[in-house]
Amino acid sequence: MILGSILSDVEDLDATSPLLSEGRTIHATADRVAIKHHRYESIRFQDFVQGLVKSPLPSFSHSQRLFPVQALPEPATTDPDAPVTLGGLFRHLDTVLTEKTVVIADVGESLFAAADLHVRHRFEFLSPAYYTSMGFAVPAALGASFADPGLRPIVLVGDGAFQMTGTELASCVRYGQAPIVIILNNRGYSTEREILEGPFNDVHEWQYDNVCDLIGGGRGSRVHTQREFEQNLAAAFADQSQLHVLNVLLSPSDRSPGMVRLARRLGKRLSTDKP
Repeated sequence: MILGSILSDVEDLDATSPLLSEGRTIHATADRVAIKHHRYESIRFQDFVQGLVKSPLPSFSHSQRLFPVQALPEPATTDPDAPVTLGGLFRHLDTVLTEKTVVIADVGESLFAAADLHVRHRFEFLSPAYYTSMGFAVPAALGASFADPGLRPIVLVGDGAFQMTGTELASCVRYGQAPIVIILNNRGYSTEREILEGPFNDVHEWQYDNVCDLIGGGRGSRVHTQREFEQNLAAAFADQSQLHVLNVLLSPSDRSPGMVRLARRLGKRLSTDKP
């Protein structure tokens, strides 16, 4: 366990930021505590946390927080027969999560868009922080169902990530699990497109809604509009007897605000690093 630090190969903060300076950090893990440039191998993590609880630490106003708490968004009016978008998809998904669901987001747009989901109930959220962990979500759904069969996995995965490990859904069929898999199909790697555009970001399109025929179980659906997404998601929630795969056809130019902020910053850093 690590306290107060995000280990990731994709960071929203510049590596030279004073927030990440070693001389300004306390790095506490199960193995050691490091304060500034000094390591304390004999301090146990639980003792360190208990010491923090007892310490008279300063409080901060909402305006001083690095990541301020966002107010719940006002319901947006979306034409139900218009092409489905990330905004409409996640606004609706935000309203149906419960304490009986576990959201499992893959890296990339799946994670950046899901980061704005609001916890109004007690639901679980799992995601890797490393972009090199692409393909995490579908196998993680298998593990999450074994760990807590009482939770229904809601899997958010891009088409590129799904092509890496998506056939692991066969194991879900084998063991009678029923995740709801939402494939954000924008025909490529949208995060990398935002950093550096090129044909190397394109992904050969599969008929993802037919994958259930391949693995011998479950129900697939092809989603073009907001109405189709809401109807198929409702049908998936109502049917707990089998897994559901929603092939959501998105525009390759559709982006979440979080992903755009991060990708443009990374792209700017790459351009300034060139000799």
